[in-house]
Amino acid sequence: MVEYKKLYPEEEIRDLLQWFKERYDRLPESIALDEATRVVGMPDSARSLCEMVETNWENPTFGASIRHVFWLRERLIEDYGL
Repeated sequence: MVEYKKLYPEEEIRDLLQWFKERYDRLPESIALDEATRVVGMPDSARSLCEMVETNWENPTFGASIRHVFWLRERLIEDYGL
């Protein structure tokens, strides 16, 4: 799992956003991150989450939320080979 950071380097943020932009059309409708966390409407959710990251990546208050998006990418790679 991606390490929590208050601030993520710009290069990591750019890579994360680009990864999602290249795959919006291939995302599953839903994904279970763990036993208690499920994301539904994945394509729309991913777009909204990426907008949040793009807007707030320099604000340390959003570090945990941004980590969640990195975690989501990890699960999509692991479970769907994206």
